[in-house]
Amino acid sequence: MAITTATATFENEEFRWHSRQARAPRLRAIRQFAEDELVISEGKYEGRRYRVHRQPTSTLLLDAISDPRFTRFAITGCVQSGKTLTGLVLPVMYHLRRSIPMWWRAQREPRDNFKD
Repeated sequence: MAITTATATFENEEFRWHSRQARAPRLRAIRQFAEDELVISEGKYEGRRYRVHRQPTSTLLLDAISDPRFTRFAITGCVQSGKTLTGLVLPVMYHLRRSIPMWWRAQREPRDNFKD
């Protein structure tokens, strides 16, 4: 009896491990990706992470980009309003990031040394 129980427990644990490994990674919304990964390179907030509260209109745009109901976007705005960053650069970075193999991501340096 003890051998059967030990074998069943081992098989159960092995099945659980394989089930966890087979799960697809949870995808972040583009807004969360921007706040986690993007660091401002110049200007008033140089060296700080991108935050949507600094430009509230980008919140609506990034949420719409993540919404599967919308497939096409037309972006207009005044000069220096962040159209290129939020409408072109962030979506391209987001989709490139999703396509990079996991082994390469594990080798990158930690990026926790940036200010909020």
